[in-house]
Amino acid sequence: FLEYSKQADAVFCFPCRHFSSGSKDPAFTENGVTDWKNLKKKLQKHSESSNHKQCFERWHLFKQSKEVGSVLSQLSNSHKMVVRENREYAAKVTNLLLYLATQGIALRGHDERQESTNRGNFLELCYLFASYDEAFAKKLSGSFNLTGHVTQNKHLEIAADIVKSNIIEKVQENGFVFFFFLKLFLLMKHAVSKLAGIANIPIVAQCYDGAGVMAGHQKMLQDYPTANLSDPRWACRWKNATAVKNLMRALLNSLSELSEPLYRRFIEASGLLQNVWKTELRVCLLVFESVLSIIHVAHKALQAQDTTLK
Repeated sequence: FLEYSKQADAVFCFPCRHFSSGSKDPAFTENGVTDWKNLKKKLQKHSESSNHKQCFERWHLFKQSKEVGSVLSQLSNSHKMVVRENREYAAKVTNLLLYLATQGIALRGHDERQESTNRGNFLELCYLFASYDEAFAKKLSGSFNLTGHVTQNKHLEIAADIVKSNIIEKVQENGFVFFFFLKLFLLMKHAVSKLAGIANIPIVAQCYDGAGVMAGHQKMLQDYPTANLSDPRWACRWKNATAVKNLMRALLNSLSELSEPLYRRFIEASGLLQNVWKTELRVCLLVFESVLSIIHVAHKALQAQDTTLK
């Protein structure tokens, strides 16, 4: 514990000079000992003093802390290791959950008890993964293993929010996609441009024209009943002829579109389109529909419940 100063030509006590917090012996801390003749006696007396023993103990503890770290440092390192392990485990559980969700596979089973032979896809996948990862298996066997129903829902909600945010960000980066129907887009564009400060805000909208006559949920089509083809009943023939006459424009547009080579039956559609365009067919349709309407009146009269034969 001694140290020698060449400049002062004296001996000092290293622990007392650096670790003393109370009364100090100036001979060994400030002035130094130069009495070489009585040095042995003075060293023995100094080493037996309580102040020197305390300083020596502090010096010893200081050296230990440098070798293995302080208690606070050890606790901090241990805490960091636990946090890192928990994060790695949470990442693995989340990846397993997202894998099943991406594949469209159900997560939960009808019986998830410990003794169940099949606890659901998510838990079974976790235990399969645990058989190859000892650290994961240790965390999975604990009480807080992030596999509960509430935790699953939270993870999926967070993932859904992230996906939605990414979609919104991509849409905002790439500009706007406009869908217009019946020229309503031009009116909306001029109306929005007149509003102060919100001329270029992103807007998502659904617009419908004549919603009262639409069939089903957002199908954008009017429901036209089709008449059944039946040879013995002339009323069905009249209904078919009337339907073709009323929907002639829509029929021509549909056949014209289906005549494109992109469609599988475009050859058949092209042949039908040529026949429908013929004047003979239209004249025959008008005459046939008129005659059938007269027959239909007589047909309905003969089928009336109050009709009798005398």
